[in-house]
This record gives sequence, structure tokens and C-alpha cells, in this order.
Amino acid sequence: MKILVVDDDEINLNIADFILKKAGYDVMTARSGKECLESVRAGSFDLILLDIFMPETDGFETCKMLKNEPLYNGAPIAFLTASEDKENVEKAVELSGNECIFKPFKADILTGGVKRILGK
Repeated sequence: MKILVVDDDEINLNIADFILKKAGYDVMTARSGKECLESVRAGSFDLILLDIFMPETDGFETCKMLKNEPLYNGAPIAFLTASEDKENVEKAVELSGNECIFKPFKADILTGGVKRILGK
């Protein structure tokens, strides 16, 4: 299973990458909405984990752009956030149809969320 993790924070990317690779997933990372779109245009993913709060293009706008991208294969999108703001969580679930995974990452929570979303 191939997962794209999108977060502007290098530490969060490294932690998610480590946890998910250790769990057996093939992981690619992107540091912005722009890099996310470029990655999706270059290949398909089974899941996209998308940070809500990023400079330039936030996760919500990136999600909308992904859904309009002709090369997007319809992979599930889950949002990553450190904020427990109810409004942001509701918006994330509404846009993606999936859950939010909260930071800082805990291995069992991150992999559990991924397994629930992927059904594996």
C-alpha cells in the first residue's frame, strides 16, 4: 500500500514516514499542497494523509484541488492536525469523508487510523 504524507513540518514528516514504513507501508512525503499535487500527477496512492495547516495552500484547499485533478485516482484522504478545534475537525471529515489523525503522532494511533481507512 502506497501512502503520501503531506506536512510542512519536516519532523512530522520524518516521524510519520518512520512509523508507516515500520508498519510495512510504502511512503512518499511532500512538504506543501503544491508538492502533493505534483506527487499525485506523477503516480497513484492508496491513501493521502494531508496536514490541515500549511502555508500558501492549506490542507482544505489542497483537498479541493486534488478532487479536481484529472490524474487523482480517488484515493482516500485523511487530515492530519494538531488542533482539536471542533469546526476544523468537522470540516475535515466533511471534505474527505474520513477521520482526522491527531499530532503529535503515536504509532498505534497513526497506524490504527490508516488501517481503518484502508480497511486493512
